[in-house]
Amino acid sequence: KLNQWIDYSPELEATLSKKSSSFKLAVQKYQKIKNKPQSENGDQFRKAFREIVTQSKEFQDLLSAFNSKVKELNTVKCTKNITR
Repeated sequence: KLNQWIDYSPELEATLSKKSSSFKLAVQKYQKIKNKPQSENGDQFRKAFREIVTQSKEFQDLLSAFNSKVKELNTVKCTKNITR
């Protein structure tokens, strides 16, 4: 499985960020989203997401495609030992 290929640690994140500007940008975007304060209407959003979005055919199709890709990725075995 992909999560068994690498040990994703803060040290590895720092190393990858130094080597790839696009990875560094993705980490920064993730941190910005993660640290964003919750909206006042968060409960309403979560309820609408549960009751409307997740029930839609479009969402279910996208989720199914995503899950298929994850399953496909998890069948790939990494045979090369990569060191930092």
